[in-house]
Amino acid sequence: MNERFQLMTPFTLIFLVLNLGCSNKLKPQEQLPFKIDSVYYQNWSGGVQGAGTGFNLYLKTSVKLPENIKLTTVYFKNKEATFETKPQDSLLYIAYFKNDLNARDEFIMHGDITKEYGNKPPVTVSSKHKIELGQALVFYVENGIEKFYLIEKVSEQQSQQNPKIRKPNQQL
Repeated sequence: MNERFQLMTPFTLIFLVLNLGCSNKLKPQEQLPFKIDSVYYQNWSGGVQGAGTGFNLYLKTSVKLPENIKLTTVYFKNKEATFETKPQDSLLYIAYFKNDLNARDEFIMHGDITKEYGNKPPVTVSSKHKIELGQALVFYVENGIEKFYLIEKVSEQQSQQNPKIRKPNQQL
């Protein structure tokens, strides 16, 4: 019995250390080191077949962020996007989300399923974060350390029809 106990003790210690390390997950910050004036999102549609659909999330700060803070990404509606700014307004951060609806890829619909070969099945993404509908996680780096903050309520503004299409390499 004593020999069995001596053999199990190192394994038990390793198990406990590993489990304690796993319980130290990142938690959202209680408050931000900067003030947010408004956060909202706006759906958009290209207006023609194949132009696509999506939504943009807008985050407006009250003052320019200090040099040691950089907004990086936002997680909203089970999607993640990076923040961008426009030179005209350094207080406004925009995240562009594109949906697969109304995309250029055409589906072949036919009574004979062999004729539908080549259709891509929808891609399902498992949720990285557990947040409620209408909430968003804003990720930022402060002094080289990644942190995040939970925004409780993101309001929706009226949809935008036929927005200007932003090309991937186009300057904002």
